[in-house]
Amino acid sequence: MIFPRSVSLTAAILSACALGAAEPSASIPPLSAPVTLDGKLSPGEWDDAAVLRRIFKLNNRIPGIPATEFRAKYTPEALYVAAIGTEPDRSLPQSVRRGWDDLLFHTDDAFSVILGQPDANVAVQEAINMGGYEGAMGGRAAPADFYYTYTVNAAGSCQRMFNEMPLEKALFEAAAGRETGKRWIAEFKIPFRSCGLDDPAGKLLYANFFRWRAPEAQAWNHKRFKGYAAMPFGTLLLLPPGREAERTVENRPPRPAPAAKQCRAELQYSPLTGAIVGKAHLTGKWENLTGILNVTGFPELRRQLAGRTAINRDAIVQQDGEHLAYVIRKLMPGSQPARQAVFTVKDNSGRTVAETRLECPAVTAPEWFGTAVAGEYVSEKCPAPWTPPAVRGNRVTLIHDSFSFNDFALPCNAVIEVASDGGWLHFSGNHTLTAAGNEARGEARLAAGTLPLEIRSRMEFDGFTEVKFRLPGVDPGRIDAVRLRIPVPNEQAKLLLPGQSVQDAAALPPSGYCGPGRQFWLGTYDRGLSFSFDTELFFGRNPRRQIEVIPGKETTELIFNFADGAGQFERDTVFRFFLQPTPTKPRPERPIRDLTERKWEQWSDWHGYPDTGKIPELRRWTDELKKQNKIGILYTCQGLREDAPYFQEFRSDFELQPRWRYYRHRGRNCYATNKRGPEGELQLYYWEQLIEHGGVRGIASDGTSPAWGDANPALAEVDAPDRRAKWEEMSSRVVAQRNFLKRLRGLFTDTGEPFALLAHTGGGLDVNTLSFFDGYMEGEQMTRFKTGYFLPEAVYATGYSGLPWGWRSVFWSKHWRNYLAQESSLAYSLLYNTEFNGNFQAENPNYDLELTRDFERGKGEFHPFWKTDKRVAFRSERAKMSFHTAPGKALIAVSNLTTEPAEYALDFSKLFPDGEFHAVELLSNRPVTSAAVTGKLAPHSCDVIRIDAGKIPAASVPLPPPPSPAFAIETPNPADWEANLNRKTVSFHAGGNGFRLESRPGSHAAVATFRHPFDRDLEMDLQVKLPGRFRFTLGPVTVGYGNGWVGYGWFVQGPVAKRGTGHVYYQVPPVKDRFAPLRISLRDGVLNVVYNHMPVVRDLKLDLPAGNRFTLQTWHDDKLEFRLVKAASRGENIIQSNHIHPVLK
Repeated sequence: MIFPRSVSLTAAILSACALGAAEPSASIPPLSAPVTLDGKLSPGEWDDAAVLRRIFKLNNRIPGIPATEFRAKYTPEALYVAAIGTEPDRSLPQSVRRGWDDLLFHTDDAFSVILGQPDANVAVQEAINMGGYEGAMGGRAAPADFYYTYTVNAAGSCQRMFNEMPLEKALFEAAAGRETGKRWIAEFKIPFRSCGLDDPAGKLLYANFFRWRAPEAQAWNHKRFKGYAAMPFGTLLLLPPGREAERTVENRPPRPAPAAKQCRAELQYSPLTGAIVGKAHLTGKWENLTGILNVTGFPELRRQLAGRTAINRDAIVQQDGEHLAYVIRKLMPGSQPARQAVFTVKDNSGRTVAETRLECPAVTAPEWFGTAVAGEYVSEKCPAPWTPPAVRGNRVTLIHDSFSFNDFALPCNAVIEVASDGGWLHFSGNHTLTAAGNEARGEARLAAGTLPLEIRSRMEFDGFTEVKFRLPGVDPGRIDAVRLRIPVPNEQAKLLLPGQSVQDAAALPPSGYCGPGRQFWLGTYDRGLSFSFDTELFFGRNPRRQIEVIPGKETTELIFNFADGAGQFERDTVFRFFLQPTPTKPRPERPIRDLTERKWEQWSDWHGYPDTGKIPELRRWTDELKKQNKIGILYTCQGLREDAPYFQEFRSDFELQPRWRYYRHRGRNCYATNKRGPEGELQLYYWEQLIEHGGVRGIASDGTSPAWGDANPALAEVDAPDRRAKWEEMSSRVVAQRNFLKRLRGLFTDTGEPFALLAHTGGGLDVNTLSFFDGYMEGEQMTRFKTGYFLPEAVYATGYSGLPWGWRSVFWSKHWRNYLAQESSLAYSLLYNTEFNGNFQAENPNYDLELTRDFERGKGEFHPFWKTDKRVAFRSERAKMSFHTAPGKALIAVSNLTTEPAEYALDFSKLFPDGEFHAVELLSNRPVTSAAVTGKLAPHSCDVIRIDAGKIPAASVPLPPPPSPAFAIETPNPADWEANLNRKTVSFHAGGNGFRLESRPGSHAAVATFRHPFDRDLEMDLQVKLPGRFRFTLGPVTVGYGNGWVGYGWFVQGPVAKRGTGHVYYQVPPVKDRFAPLRISLRDGVLNVVYNHMPVVRDLKLDLPAGNRFTLQTWHDDKLEFRLVKAASRGENIIQSNHIHPVLK
C-alpha cells in the first residue's frame, strides 16, 4: 500500500528529537575524500568521517565484544558508511547469499544502517500502553514514522526494508570484505532519495546502526525492541559545508565497573507450597558462603551457597546481574502453625555477612487448597475433542493423525545420532510401544558395539511427545557429538519459527537455517513439527549451529546438535526434549467469533480473579446467549490484582519471581502468578463454579496459557532453570503448565456442551500450551510498527493463520490497521481462511463472518492457494487466490500481498458448467458478468467475488437523487443552524459572531445541525472551543474525541468504504479554554480533518449517501463554542503530501 506523507523537516523535528539523555546523537560531516566501495579501508579514505564507537550489547550498558565501529559522511546525494567489525575468530564472518525478501539476515554476520524521518503530519506519537506484555506498559511508538533499514551481510547480499518490511529494490550499494582473524568491513553508499530525503545538508535524521553476529547483536542504541517495543533511534545531524570540524568522534565506552560485592538476606514464607526459604541475593564475586536456616520446631539447616543464575518471565537464563542462592526448609503444604525463622549467611572465616528474621504466622489453608479439581485429566481422561491414543504395532493413532514409531521409539522418523572415534555409530536393539491412560509410551534399548543408548518417549493425546535418552555409564570423553536428526519431506519444510515470537517467523530460504538452541518449528501452510525443551539440553560450544535446517533434493534435514565435542556433558546425563507434530487437533468447525460472546477484564471486581460473586448476572447472560446458539466466555489472564482475595496472604506462593507488574486496573497494580502452583488451584476451584452455576463455556485468555518462567525457590521442583533432567518420571515448567490447562479444559468438557478457549499471548506462540485452545487472537503487538508496514506473507502464514496448528485464528488487526479499509485485512484472512477483529467503530465487525458463513460448519469446503484445484484457473505473477465452495455457490478471494500492483486473470466456469450464475465483486459492489475475470489489485488489497448458481433478472437501476444545492458561506448566520432545543436540558445561543451549544446532565446529546445538505463534498472551517469530549457528524458518519462515546482519543464511527488507505491520528490533544481552528474537508467522499493545524483524519474514504447533514454535538454538562469561518459544498486540499512512502523506485 502506498502512503502519501509530508516529510518537510520543520521545527516539528526539533521537538521530536528531544529523545532524552540516553539516546545517542552524532554530527556527520560532508565528504571530502572519495570512497571506493570495495570492502576495504584504503589509506585516508575514511579519515574525514564521523566515528561512532559507542556500540553496545543489549540495554546500552556493556560495550559490544568484539569491538565494532561505524564511520559516516555524506554528499548531497548519498550517505556513506563504513562498518568495521573486529573479528578474532578465524572461522568468521559466516554468511550466505540471500534474496531481497529473506527475513533471516540477522542470522548471518551482517551490518545494518537504519535511517528515519518523522511524518510532519504526526503531532503526537502513539502511546503503547495496553499492558500485559514486555514493552506494552508506558511505551511509545518509534519517533521515526518512515524508516528504512539497509543491510549487507558478509556474502555481499543486500536488503532494504521500509518500517521493517522488505522491499524488492535495494536502491543502495554495498560491498563487504574481510581480513581473516582481524576484522571484516562493509561499505555502504545510501542515496538519500531511497529514504525520501531531499537537500540533506543541515538536517536531522533518526538513525541506528547494528552489527549482527549471530546469535548476538550490537547497536548504537541497543534498547530492547520487538514484541511491543518500538525500534530505538538516535539522531544524526548532517553538518552543512564549512562545519566539518564539528564531526563526531566517539571513544569506545568503558566496561561497567564490576558489581560491588554485596549480600542481601531475605526470608520467604510460602505456607501453601510448604516452604520457608532463606535467600541470599549476591552481587560481586563470593566464595565459600554458608547459609544457615533455623526454623522453630526443625533442626538447623546448613548449606554451602551456590549462586544460581536468574530466570526471567520468558524462561531465559540471565547471565548478568544479581545471583540468588538459597536454603530451603520443606514443610507439609497447607495449614501451618506460627513459627519463627532466622537466616544467616557466613563467609569462610565464620563472619556473619547478612542476617534476617521473620515471624511466620499461623495459616489455615483456604477451601480451594488441595481439592485437585479435574485432576483425572492429567494422566487418565482426555479433554474434548481428543480421545486416548490407540496403539497397534508400531503405530499410534490419535483423533486427528497417526504416527509410526521407529526403532528409536520415536515418531516423525526422528533418530538419535552419536559420534565417537571420528565416526557416527550405528545402533540396534529392541523397542516397545504401549498405551497407558491418555498417552502412549515407547522405550528402546539399543547399542552400538559396547556403547549403550536408552530412549524413552511418551506421546500424549494431542501428539505432544516427551523424549528422554541417555548413554548409561559412558565416559563423555569418548563422545564427539550427540544430535537429533529428523528428515522432513521438502513439501513440509517451507516455513519456520525460531523461538516463540510470531515476529520472528520466516520462509525457509534455499540456503536453509542455522541458529541457537531454542523452541523451533518447521512446517508448511497446514502442518509442521515443533521442538522445545525446559531442562538443560544443549551443551555444544557453537551456538550458531545448535539447530540446523539443511534442504536436500527430496527431504530437508532438521538437526539439533546437543553436543559438538568430547567431554561437554556429565556422565549419565539425561537429554530431554519435546516433539509436537502440528496441527494438534481437528480444526474447530465453527468460527470462534461466530460461536462466542466475550466479556473482557471488567467483568470481575479484581483483574484476573475468578469472581464467583458475579454468578447470578453471568447466568442471565449465558442463558440469553444460549437462545441465540452462542456461548459466553470470560476474560482471564496471567496474574491477579494486588487486592484480589488471597493474593496478599499467599503472595509468596502465587507470584512469579522476579516480580512482574504487568497491568494497572482501576488504579491498582496487577502482578503475574504461577498457574502451576497454588494459584492455579484457586483458579480451577472457582472456575468450576463459574462453569457449573454461571453457565460460562470458555475463557478469553490474555496470557494464561504461556508457561511463564518463575525463579521462586518454593516451586523449584517444577521451575528451577538449571535443573538436569531425570530418568524417572518428573514434572517441569512446560509439562506442569500443560497439566493445568488439561484440567481447565477438562472442566468445560465435563459439561457435555459446546465450549471454546480463546488465547491471546502478546505474540508468543508455544504450541505445547496453545494446543489446548480453540482460537488464537493475535496482532496487538503490531502496534509497534509504523503506518505502511504489512506482514510478510510467511509471517502471517506461520503466526496468524492457525491452519498449521489446529486452531481458529483471529487476526487482531485494529492496532496495526488504524483506519485502513477492510480490504487490507481481508487480503490476508480470506487467503488463509482466518477471522479478523477489525475496527468495530468504522465497519461491520462481523463482515468477514458474513462473507464465509454459507461455507462454514460443514456446509462447504475451503480450497487454499497452495493446493491445486483445476476447477478455477488462475494466473498472476504476484497475486494469489483461495476460494470456498458449497452446493450452488462459491466465494473467490484474490489477494495481492506485495508492494507493487498485481494483475490477475481467473476462470471459474468449471464451478458452474451450465453457465447459469450471477456474481458480484463485493468490496466495490461491481457486477461480474463473465466466468473469465481479469483485474488489477493495488498493493496489499484484494478482490472478493461471490458467485451463486442461477440467473437473476436484471434489476432496474433507480435514478440517482438530484444533487444537493451548492452553497458557499463565509458570514456567520444563526439561520444556518438549528438545534434540538429543550431549555431543561439543552441550550443553543447565537451571539456576536459565534455560537454556544450546551447540554445538561441527564439530557440527550446537544445537537446543532447545519441546515444546508451536502452529498460527497463539503468544506467546513470553524473556530472551536472544545470540551473534553465532543463529536460532529457527516450524515451517518461520526467523528469525535473522548471516552464519552465509543473509542479513545479521536475516532471515526460509521460507514467507511471497504477500500482505501485512511488514517486517524488518535492522540492529537484538544486545546483547553481557547478557540482553535477546525477544518473539515470532504472531497468525493474522502475525508480530511485538521484541528489546531494538526491532521486528525487523513484520506479516509467514506461510504456516504446523498443528502447528508453536518452536526456538532456534545453531552452531559459540556459546552461547545464555535465560530463559522467558511462553509462550502466543495472541499479543499488541506493536508499536504510531498513524498510517497515507501520509496519503491
